[in-house]
Amino acid sequence: MVVGLYRRGGIVLEGISGEEYLKRHMGKRDGERVFLNTVEALYALEMGWIEGVLREGDLLGFPEYLRSISERGQREINLYIVYRDLRRRGHVALWSGGRLIEVLKGKSSNIVKWVVFPLSFKERIPLRKVFKELKKCVSLKRTLILAFYDTEGDVTYYRASPFRWAPVAQTRALPGGEVIHFKDLAMVVERYEGGARERWKVRFMDRNEDLFFGGREGKWDEFTHIYGYISELGYTVKSGLKYGSHFRVYRGNPEKGHSLYLLRYEGGRRPTVRVLDLLAAARIAHSVRKELVVGIKNYGKKGEEEEPYHFLSLRWARI
Repeated sequence: MVVGLYRRGGIVLEGISGEEYLKRHMGKRDGERVFLNTVEALYALEMGWIEGVLREGDLLGFPEYLRSISERGQREINLYIVYRDLRRRGHVALWSGGRLIEVLKGKSSNIVKWVVFPLSFKERIPLRKVFKELKKCVSLKRTLILAFYDTEGDVTYYRASPFRWAPVAQTRALPGGEVIHFKDLAMVVERYEGGARERWKVRFMDRNEDLFFGGREGKWDEFTHIYGYISELGYTVKSGLKYGSHFRVYRGNPEKGHSLYLLRYEGGRRPTVRVLDLLAAARIAHSVRKELVVGIKNYGKKGEEEEPYHFLSLRWARI
């Protein structure tokens, strides 16, 4: 019978070589013993590879060990939900502390292919941390995966990738007519030519389009600035309300094709977004065959010649 000895942060296995755990990419050597961290110990207990954990003379089974961890909070349990799901799907998942889980290319490889960022459905996603991890992953040639889990233990995975708006050769101008400004929108009215009765053509513009193309810079807010940034690259930017996003973006004339991108922009120096909001937008984008793009302001150091915004795209991942 294999029994672990309770230790802060995990368990120690004595009297065995530990090779079978090391072959599974679990645990690390601690002298002549093998140490499993809390998440690894939970999985080994659940799978029946370990009979129990000795703590102060008591033998703790899986439920008792689980209960002892719950006394410290839920952080390790949250990580365990995603770690367990990845292992059950046949992936070699590793956790060595911190918030992230790494996944190797295969059972015989030590090369990391994915970095998994677990997120509870109740959380607000710290977007700057996500962008920071994405930058690290790109430099190390790894893929960043966001793992969203619920209270039933179901995990949904999305792949985060850097996104850059490539300039498009297109210019736009407001139609002729009189522009009447309101708080959140504007109306362009133009009289029909001919006919016995006086009739009018009416076109609605949202506030950002009105301010940007009307050259009224003094009233711009963060949404107007990002609207203008993408518009100046040649894209047509329209309201994304019907898709649960801030904007929908076209590469050409909206009357001649569908939008390709849905954009969510989160402003401020510490931008966050609710998991449920982002997942809903990502799900809609996937179902209507569009790419969800998330943008935040780049508050780089003065003098740096960088883009004014950071963007990433989010796509459902078949894990």
